[in-house]
Amino acid sequence: MSVLTDHGTSGTLTVEQVIDGFHQVLQYSLAQAKFERIIDEETLASAEADVMICGPALCLYFAALRSNTTPPSCPIPGSAPARAPLILSDETCPPLFLPYFRLWQNAVPTIQALEPTYQHDLARIICDNEPLTSPILPQLQRISADLRSVAIEISQRRTFQVSVLSKSGPSNLW
Repeated sequence: MSVLTDHGTSGTLTVEQVIDGFHQVLQYSLAQAKFERIIDEETLASAEADVMICGPALCLYFAALRSNTTPPSCPIPGSAPARAPLILSDETCPPLFLPYFRLWQNAVPTIQALEPTYQHDLARIICDNEPLTSPILPQLQRISADLRSVAIEISQRRTFQVSVLSKSGPSNLW
């Protein structure tokens, strides 16, 4: 008999915890990008227009930049304000998301190894904007496609769609 804890079954996070935490990280990541002018207004406008794909893909990009574990993991906010962050890792990832989580994990070292100008270009490509650097690194298109595929999977979850619309609405992300 499996006991369902506040993390899910056997220490695994629930899909709802991952979706809710991802939405909170999304809001923080995009606000941080705007505040620090990491991404220009054109790129942010693109993410806002396509909040269900570009926004989550940018969130994954920022999470990759901040990841400092091997293998890569991702802290996500707990559901209650005073709770410690939850850690999305190989051990805690819900089985439904594990293939996508591993795709993100595989992209992390490559993203972190990019020069800052190429990291910026990657963010622009994620949002369907032209990179600013020439020549274009061919791997940026692949990394962008990988992050967008993970974002699509997360965004297709009804719980994520409800979370975005009920908690913030697209205008409140900015």
